[in-house]
Amino acid sequence: MDHNVKFDYQNRAEAARQARANFKNYSKDLLQALRDAFHNSNRSLYQKLFAELRDLRTTEIYRNLLQASDSALEAAYPPNFWADFERLRSGDDLTALETAIEFLEADPYFFRSGYVKEKLLRYVRSYVLAPEHAYRLQRAILNVVDSHFCRELREYCKLARKLNTEELRLQLESRLQSTDMAVQKRARWVLDWLAKA
Repeated sequence: MDHNVKFDYQNRAEAARQARANFKNYSKDLLQALRDAFHNSNRSLYQKLFAELRDLRTTEIYRNLLQASDSALEAAYPPNFWADFERLRSGDDLTALETAIEFLEADPYFFRSGYVKEKLLRYVRSYVLAPEHAYRLQRAILNVVDSHFCRELREYCKLARKLNTEELRLQLESRLQSTDMAVQKRARWVLDWLAKA
């Protein structure tokens, strides 16, 4: 990946979320129509919809929606992401580390992105980090503390414990005074992990 060209994580993530929702809503809408036909005693409509639901996976609409969802999901990752992901897992590759840090900084949210971030965070922890990388990861941790709960929060906490700088501790302690109780809770959680260091 050319790290001088910024990848549009947020718009790509939004497109992946929308395509996934379209795919899920198609079968959900069909099920609702089936329920309505059943409750309204419309036997012929019920039988037609039941047959359509039974054959759902073979319908062209279903296949097109699934393909659109898969394509949008693939496009949500920057070029060469998975090759960098594998190199990151296998060891000392600064290009792969840069890709991982950019992904964590962007913090895109779409189907299965939390699982990917968990793995990236585990792999990044095994690296000896340059001060610039440590600073950027510290900012990524603070971004998550400031914005949302996520499945990978525990992995961010473990990374914080590895970084464990006075600046990070001070930033987290300042968030304990936030008017947002969720921010306070996330900051407290990370600080608790730092205390285990």
